[in-house]
Amino acid sequence: MGTTRIKVIDLSGGEEQLKTSRKRAERGLKPVEAEKLKAAKGPKKPKVKEEEAKVEIKPEAEEQRTEVAVDKKVTTVPIPIRKKIRSRRYLEAKRLIEKDKLYPLDQALELAKKVSVSRFDGSLEIHLVVQNQNLRGLLKLPHPFAKKAQKLPKTLVFTTKVDGLDEKDEIILGNQSTIEKIREGQFVPRRDFQKVLATPDFMPQLAKIAKTLGPVGLMPNPKSGTLVEDVGKALKEQKAGQIEYKTEAKAPIIHLAVGRLSQNPKELAENILALATAIGQNQIKTVYLSPTMGPSIKVDPTTLAS
Repeated sequence: MGTTRIKVIDLSGGEEQLKTSRKRAERGLKPVEAEKLKAAKGPKKPKVKEEEAKVEIKPEAEEQRTEVAVDKKVTTVPIPIRKKIRSRRYLEAKRLIEKDKLYPLDQALELAKKVSVSRFDGSLEIHLVVQNQNLRGLLKLPHPFAKKAQKLPKTLVFTTKVDGLDEKDEIILGNQSTIEKIREGQFVPRRDFQKVLATPDFMPQLAKIAKTLGPVGLMPNPKSGTLVEDVGKALKEQKAGQIEYKTEAKAPIIHLAVGRLSQNPKELAENILALATAIGQNQIKTVYLSPTMGPSIKVDPTTLAS
């Protein structure tokens, strides 16, 4: 067993010495001396009050935390989008358009050139709200507006007829080995190639990768002009100005550029009428024309009939 150590305290040394080890000293003091020591310590606060005080403080702290948590939830509400500040030129151009007025096509074309605020030769854009959400097709405009031959995206081609293919085009000739690489993830759509063209004889083999090409919109089909008999001819038509129109994924809306603002208004009108004929006049509900930079003009749909 260990030895017991006793510390002797001189009570005549003052209060500082008494404070050092009172509990230990009280054990070895006489009753009279112990009472003097307790009197020097002063009155002791009851423990009950301390516990009560602690109990009173705890709920307040919990309430504050709860309020903070509630405040944090409130702050997660989406912040309103700041109103876009328009330039003085844009606001002046917008005053030229009468609100809620349906302009005939010829007047809308003239006005579109006036309200353009860009300092370059911008495009004329058309925005259509249609009846059917699954509209899609190809159209060759009567008056192509590209200043030079369009650069084709990197295209994966599945065909047995390689005659007529231009080596300058960014094409990749596909075969059975290419299909296996796509299945295994070694050849990735939208990364290694942006478009797929195929002839009908390759479709049974492409069915193996339909789940890979379909969700990204690259599975060849006649509506999009990617399932063709002559791949070389299809590539030339795309370079010559053939465009594709289609509705958005979640809304029956079509956005398309139909020409340059510098073009003759008659040519622009013919391009728009060709698009309306391809889509179908009965499909069109609302029409807007707008320059690349500038306010939009609401067009009377009945004036799009050719």
